[in-house]
Amino acid sequence: PEGIYETCRPWLAAKMRGGALAALVATMVVAINVVAASGIAKIADMERPASLTVRSHRIMGMVFMVQLTNLGFLAAFVHLDLDVHIFGEGIFGLIGNGIFTDLVSEWYVVVGSSVLLTTCLQTVCPLLGILTSWLQVARRWCCACRWRARSTLVDLYTPPHFELAMQHAQQLCILFVAFMFSSGM
Repeated sequence: PEGIYETCRPWLAAKMRGGALAALVATMVVAINVVAASGIAKIADMERPASLTVRSHRIMGMVFMVQLTNLGFLAAFVHLDLDVHIFGEGIFGLIGNGIFTDLVSEWYVVVGSSVLLTTCLQTVCPLLGILTSWLQVARRWCCACRWRARSTLVDLYTPPHFELAMQHAQQLCILFVAFMFSSGM
């Protein structure tokens, strides 16, 4: 019909802006989770654990709690209206400054979509390690002919350390968030 494009253009622009913002926030959450996981591994090493098992247990517990808080609870509390006023509306104007007072179906549409997008990105993030290994193979191919010293070749061909505890913590966090929000989604 005549004039439909002009009528729908502001609505479409608002939807595209909202989708882009949701994707940006989801990417930032995943980036914070990745940076926090590597920081937690360094903190666990500074504690000087008695064994590798104790170190892995600490890493898994801390990474799980940080990622669960960042991925699940923060997304939920941002959209809730808590009627609390600490340094602005809600807490610092961020947490508890939402429009929902109860877990209604609209809450699951708004929050569920952002949690689902973030969870999907968090699921894909460990698979980026494959890309890292391909880049390391390309680096070996380019640099092996230039570097002849044994120590540099050993450094070049040593693979990065694989933290199994971090991988398990990420998987456990994704499963926990999926079970926590699965009733409404």
